[in-house]
Amino acid sequence: MKASSLKLNVVRAICYAAFFAFTTYLFYLECTEVLVSDIPTHINQAIKSFHAYSVMSVFITIAYTIGKEFGVAVLLGLFEVATVFICEMLMRKLAPDVNRAAVFACALCCNVAIAIWVPFLHPYLTRGLSIGQAWHNSTYLSMRLVGIGAIWFYLRFIGRFESKNHKLDYFAFAFLVVLSACTKPNFVLSFGPGLAIVCICDLKREGISTLKRSLALAVPFVLACAVIPFQSAALYDGTSSGIGIGFFSVWRKFHHFIPLAMLQSYAFPLIVLCACVRMRYRDRNYQLTWAIFFASLFIYAFLKETGPRKYHGNFGWGLMFAVYYLMIVSVCAYLQTRRNNIRMLLGMPLATSTVLKDSGLPVTYDEDVPESPDEIRKSKVFDACALTLFALHTISGIISLGSILAGNGYA
Repeated sequence: MKASSLKLNVVRAICYAAFFAFTTYLFYLECTEVLVSDIPTHINQAIKSFHAYSVMSVFITIAYTIGKEFGVAVLLGLFEVATVFICEMLMRKLAPDVNRAAVFACALCCNVAIAIWVPFLHPYLTRGLSIGQAWHNSTYLSMRLVGIGAIWFYLRFIGRFESKNHKLDYFAFAFLVVLSACTKPNFVLSFGPGLAIVCICDLKREGISTLKRSLALAVPFVLACAVIPFQSAALYDGTSSGIGIGFFSVWRKFHHFIPLAMLQSYAFPLIVLCACVRMRYRDRNYQLTWAIFFASLFIYAFLKETGPRKYHGNFGWGLMFAVYYLMIVSVCAYLQTRRNNIRMLLGMPLATSTVLKDSGLPVTYDEDVPESPDEIRKSKVFDACALTLFALHTISGIISLGSILAGNGYA
């Protein structure tokens, strides 16, 4: 092992340990009700009332039996570390040309980043905004971990489909899709429609040859959907709450101008989208990510709960996952396609190019290294803006964590 790799692995181990210690401490404060959180309610549902709709209750029961509130905090801390680790592995796969240290740093940032905080336009850090992190909800944290794992095995399955060496990846993908529905159904309701859109496009572009692959991908979602009626019964039985139709009902309650909320929430992914369109970036996974996002946005926009739960925003959990994954993939797309522009911005030598394959299909794009002085100047301004927006997303997340620890709740 090279000395540089050894140093990086030591730094990674220290950072993972510190992140685990911090998140465990945060979750312990939430479990003991020092800080505002949904987790005590989830513990109560799992341990005392035996009324729960999520398989997360089983994990909470085991952790609580072993170590009470501290056991639950450790469990959730492990979930967070595992999420960052899978995120890092996923980003290495999607951005193989990028330095491993940069990938690790970006993986940590993506697990902290939220919507950009603009206090003079909207005073809240999270309320009325679309974010990918929810430190206060154990079922979302478990769904996000299982969901990102399902996507990892999905990419492996698609990449190996033609070689027939994909059975273990497929069964792992199928299991995690069903498990995600058992933790929280929103991932299936978002990922399923997004994947269906991409499969239909594949069928149109490549013909009947993709039908077998599409049908294989559909099976886990059919099985997962069978779980949803039982969860709905557990959630709404004996209550006056239900499901209705609305138009951004929850979002309009907490933000005065939805387009501004979207700009705050998706600033970095949107500027990356502009770059990818300009560079004619062709990546099936990038297209899938936006399909998942729009499917999630549609659900959040037009479905709502009625009764006492009408402003709980529970149809937004899928959108939260979609925003989290969109941030990951946008970072990878940006670093992979614009790495030479970033090197120019930082005064570094240009890198050589590697063919990137994410899903069995070659990814193509026009290498965007401008030649004229005017193009170089414009490109530097664009890249500086993109990097600044990503930094603002991350800084806003750090500020939000500080606010939570200060006892200000999740506003």
